[in-house]
Amino acid sequence: MKNVKKIRQLTMRLKMQWKILIGVLVAGVACGGVLIFANADSSVSLSLTPAQSSVIQGSTSTVIHANLSGTDDEFYDASNPSNNGIASPVRLEWTISDEDYDVVKFVNPSSGGDAYLQTVSGTTNPTVYGNRAGAATITAAYHSKKFSDTGAVVYDNVLATSTAAVYVPINVNVERKRGNTVLEEADLLKEGDLITITANTCESNKLFIETSNDSTGEVSSDGIVEMYYRDSSKVVLKVIGGGSTVITARTADGSGINPLTYTFTVRAEVKFKDSISNSQGHFITHLPGDASNRYMVLSDKDYEAFTYEDIPSNVVNPVKSNVIYKTDNSNVASVAVGTVCGVHAGVTKVSAGLTTIDVGGNESWFTRDAVNVVVPFKKMGNEVSNMNVGDELQLSTSAIESEVTWSTSDNKILQVDSATGLVKAVGAGTATIYATRVQDELYTVYNMPYQLAYKITVIDGFGLSTVSTTVNIGSSIDIKALVTNQPSKSQITYTVTNQANEAGVIPTYDLIEVKQSDDGTVFTITGVASGVTHLTVSQNINGVIKSETCVIYVTTPVGDVSINPSSISIDRGSTGTVQVLFNPAGPTNSNVLWSSSDTTVATVTGDSYTATIKGLSGGNATITVITEDGLKVATCDVYVREPVTGVTLNATTVESTMAIGKYQLVATVKPSGDGVNRNVTWSSSDESVATVDENGLVTYIKPGYCTIVCKTEDGAFIATCNFIISIPVETIKLDYKDEIMSIGQTLRITAEVLPITATNRTVSWESSNTNVCIVDSNGLVEAVGTGSATILCKSLDGGVTAMCNIYVKQPVTSIVLNTTDITVRKGQVFWLNATCLPENADNKLVTWESRDENVCKVESDGKVTATGAGTTSIICTNVDTGLTAYCIVTVTQPVTGITLNSDYQELWVGAKYAIIPSIEPIDAENKKVTYLSSDTSVATVDENGVVTALKGGNCVIEVTTDECHLTAACTIVVKEYVSTITLSENNKFMNVGATGKLIATVGTDTATNKNIVWSSSDNSICSVDQEGNLSAESVGNAVITATAADGSGVTASCIIRVVNPVTGIEVVPDSLRLFVGDSQKLGVNVYPDNATIKDVVWKSANESIAVVDEDGEVFAISSGKVKITATSQDGNDIKGICWVYVTPRVNISSLRINSKEIYMLTGRTRQLSVIVRPAVNNDSYEWYSSDTGIVTVDGNGVITTVGPGEAEVYVISDGAGVESSCIVHSLAISRSNITLEQYDRYTLDVIGTDSNITWRSSNPRVCTVSSSGEVIGRKAGIATITAVVNNKTLSCTVRVTSIR
Repeated sequence: MKNVKKIRQLTMRLKMQWKILIGVLVAGVACGGVLIFANADSSVSLSLTPAQSSVIQGSTSTVIHANLSGTDDEFYDASNPSNNGIASPVRLEWTISDEDYDVVKFVNPSSGGDAYLQTVSGTTNPTVYGNRAGAATITAAYHSKKFSDTGAVVYDNVLATSTAAVYVPINVNVERKRGNTVLEEADLLKEGDLITITANTCESNKLFIETSNDSTGEVSSDGIVEMYYRDSSKVVLKVIGGGSTVITARTADGSGINPLTYTFTVRAEVKFKDSISNSQGHFITHLPGDASNRYMVLSDKDYEAFTYEDIPSNVVNPVKSNVIYKTDNSNVASVAVGTVCGVHAGVTKVSAGLTTIDVGGNESWFTRDAVNVVVPFKKMGNEVSNMNVGDELQLSTSAIESEVTWSTSDNKILQVDSATGLVKAVGAGTATIYATRVQDELYTVYNMPYQLAYKITVIDGFGLSTVSTTVNIGSSIDIKALVTNQPSKSQITYTVTNQANEAGVIPTYDLIEVKQSDDGTVFTITGVASGVTHLTVSQNINGVIKSETCVIYVTTPVGDVSINPSSISIDRGSTGTVQVLFNPAGPTNSNVLWSSSDTTVATVTGDSYTATIKGLSGGNATITVITEDGLKVATCDVYVREPVTGVTLNATTVESTMAIGKYQLVATVKPSGDGVNRNVTWSSSDESVATVDENGLVTYIKPGYCTIVCKTEDGAFIATCNFIISIPVETIKLDYKDEIMSIGQTLRITAEVLPITATNRTVSWESSNTNVCIVDSNGLVEAVGTGSATILCKSLDGGVTAMCNIYVKQPVTSIVLNTTDITVRKGQVFWLNATCLPENADNKLVTWESRDENVCKVESDGKVTATGAGTTSIICTNVDTGLTAYCIVTVTQPVTGITLNSDYQELWVGAKYAIIPSIEPIDAENKKVTYLSSDTSVATVDENGVVTALKGGNCVIEVTTDECHLTAACTIVVKEYVSTITLSENNKFMNVGATGKLIATVGTDTATNKNIVWSSSDNSICSVDQEGNLSAESVGNAVITATAADGSGVTASCIIRVVNPVTGIEVVPDSLRLFVGDSQKLGVNVYPDNATIKDVVWKSANESIAVVDEDGEVFAISSGKVKITATSQDGNDIKGICWVYVTPRVNISSLRINSKEIYMLTGRTRQLSVIVRPAVNNDSYEWYSSDTGIVTVDGNGVITTVGPGEAEVYVISDGAGVESSCIVHSLAISRSNITLEQYDRYTLDVIGTDSNITWRSSNPRVCTVSSSGEVIGRKAGIATITAVVNNKTLSCTVRVTSIR
């Protein structure tokens, strides 16, 4: 029967799924009832929307939805058979691709939102929690499953899958610091500044930094910044160079994904660097005394072409640094990225930096440094020193051709074009061509040459490369024979002829050594001995001998130089002489230059042999001599002595004791300053008393008197100090050390000062507390008050002390009992306490006595026992002074018991109940009781025992007898209704599919029943369970109500607005540039389109720069950059931003039209121009005409005269309303043609002017015109009348007819 039942169930399922698998059923029966079969025609469609979404870190989202349809032959719903065979969300399984479980997690549906899973199932809207910045892929898979009788899965087939990308946006914070100073975003960075970037990334998906120039993530080759520190969520970059770079901070998996990427720009200061040589050896320096004039000199080597060379700067990679390089004069130097190349001689400023464009499109420097580039005036082209007669040579320089004037030293040898520098050799010999340039700042400021000299030798078929030269002994030079053919070595000969020296003697020894090259044309000359010799070279050309002579000066070079002596000392105001020594002696050029390292200390004047040094002030200086030949250097150290004027000591008399042992004297030699000999000697007048060492340290030998003498080495000035050394006191002994005294008593203390031989045995006496004891100068002590004091005896010599402790007794002056009148019951025991005053009394012992022991007995410690009814006195007596104190004791019959009319009562808040006590025995004398509530906030009780219930809770009313303090209690239980219910939220937004929770707070806290009943006005929109957990089901409004369960009728409610959430906000535009005072309305696009609430709240991050109203209109207040944020109002806090850049408005301060008054013919046009100040502004202006019937003007200032007359044209600025005007005269003649009979008259007029008019007739015989324009017909015919006004000509054709 069990198998038959299963078969019937399966048959019903198959009927609903279109096919009956009878064969399978038979097979199922044959297999003993175990049904195992494959999936039939199941077909499932699954897609996720949206395909991409974001969830903020720390929040949840239910935006991802599975769209599921189709059939699942294996799905069976026992509770609702109509769902059988239909694809069900129950079979959906969700997974996250993020293996490290760091980016997103699924919220466990059963955890209340505080537990997370890697997988969830059975839902179309999983709740996703944003954990860490990054990207994750969420996969939904539909599983078709078959289960066995035991519930085990025997078949699981994935029919469909779909994925969606989820991003947790990166949240980046950037901090810029210079040392400990935090910089603003707009501040320019400098080398060494640190940029700290932190983000919400994690170890498995680290913060990744790339720049415009370095995408490796290591930031090692950017050039502007480099990696300084990094961990998974923090990177510190260090600024290492100038320029700008774009920093991109993203997650490791965020490449190309906008939510996972954050970019910002770093701009670092651009600076040229001084004193750093480039590869050509050129560097930036500054003029002496003018550090602001920085410059770099390009190549000054003649005939060397200028090439591009680096300008030393902090720009590491000029090509990638976005640094702009500009030159003020491209005719002087041109610039390319990071390099400069000379073009023509001169000086130009080269700037490098970063630029910015303002809202008006004007470019300005954001950071800039500048340096003057000096292009020297030098020779260019190829070097030529020899020409043949008839040759032409084009010389060139680095200057612009028009700046150079050419001249020659000898027109008979060389001629030159003064403008072009074209040289022509016209005769044999040597001449110099001069290229002279204007003496501008290249010469006057930077000391560059303004004149170049080309020394050229012209030969007529034969010559030498030079006709005069100098060679040092041991050095060699080459002289070349200039020939026009290719002779053999035998055809070229030479002779050497020594010339007479200064004494008129011709040396007989060789002055030079000559070596001739193999081809005979090159002669290597080596200097052997000093003197003058002639080298004559001859060439035999077909029997014709041509010769040329070169004068050779052989010189003795300077090998080394020294100064004798190498150091010298002189007094201030005096002079000293030193001698310069050459090695070898007697060089040919013995010229030298002398200098002093400190001319305030010493100056020097000298020649090639000696120098005189003059001392100006005390101190040290170095005298330097430099030879003109070889630049050899020697120095001499100079010490200028300042005479000593006196000496003082730090003490003149010292009184001391042998116990001190030593004393340091310090000598001050005058005057102060450099060059003073401060050496002194020390001596003692009696070394048996004290000695002194070379440093002025005095050592005591024995008591006595001596004088220490200090004497200067220079000038023998003396200072003295007298020393008096005594025998010190070592100890003091007193005849009393500890004594007790009474007030008014005296005591003499005697002091024994040891040793007896001490020089000064005088002592002083002092009391530590004069309120207790006083002591006179002889040691007599008098007790003046109670307490303790110390008598101090102190020696005047050395301060040796001894002490005696004195204690002055305090008597008791009064006795105070803890009570002086008391009533007790019979048999009661109590204690009396006696306080003896003052507190510091020495003997406080007392005795106790009862006057009637039948009433009370008292013991020695003050313990009193009531023995019988009655009254008596207890007496307390001080044993020292006999002072007494009394206490009157009354003994009564005691109370023995108390009962109440009830020990338990329940009351509602506000009710009252009276508690009635019964006292035993009935004849007790004192039946008074007191009432006390254990919690007066629950219930109070008055003096009559009336209880009032105040709030819910329990308390105990305790009733206590005055006598014996017997107690009885009544328990009060107060019941209280709920008075208020307060919900955690009164209005709440929820996204469709989201969950939440309301928390109800019940008032008061003492309500008896605090249970709450929850309900929803529409469960299809939002449902609520009895824990206050909310579930948003569909879009709409629902009211959630919390009702008190105690029947009080107290309720509270919260309006729930379930919405399709806003997932994105786009502000249009996303950046805006305004002038101060302007405004513009922003637009906003809210996504998705089906978002329920698209309203946004506008906010400005800095209202001192710009404010925004509720409609999104932005008003610019002051210059700066500010972020305007639009935030969704549906509770999701989605934001869109717009960066607003506010720049100050620069208004036009003055306008001036180029003409004040214009005369024009009617129907003509003319362009007016306007001069604007300041030239750079962001204001505008408009043109107006005072009479458009006469003159019209367009927006560009083009005027058109449309009718005769006079009108004004205005131009007015929009900002400050500055204006300028021009008077326009539109001229027209009153008639353009008239017909007159002979002798008729007609007066013409020019409309549009009051100026003088010049009238003329083209044919006075036909008609004439007067100066007032009156035309008179004279003779039949045609003539033209012209009117000239301000150089404008108007005409009228006049036809004159004969008289009819």
